[in-house]
Amino acid sequence: MAGIAADAVRRIGIRLSALAQDGLTFAADEYDLDRYRQLSRLAAELLSVLSGRPADELAVELGRDSGYATPKIGVRGAISQGVAARARWPTVRLQPADRPVR
Repeated sequence: MAGIAADAVRRIGIRLSALAQDGLTFAADEYDLDRYRQLSRLAAELLSVLSGRPADELAVELGRDSGYATPKIGVRGAISQGVAARARWPTVRLQPADRPVR
């Protein structure tokens, strides 16, 4: 049960980070920028509690992306049991006939 709750909180932290990234991209004024910076910091602190890693380190890692946050597989990695896993991109194996032709 605790693992399920931790995973749900981790997903919430990652979603908060993505919302902050979007907000920083489209903020209209300094007030909005400050609010989204605070949201980004809270997401890093939340993930820090789950992973045991320093919030500053996670803030740097989460802040590497900029612009509109698009759904990506494992873009922020999975933070579980105190270890951040690297992103894993799916391997697509195409038959020669399915490959694009130049």
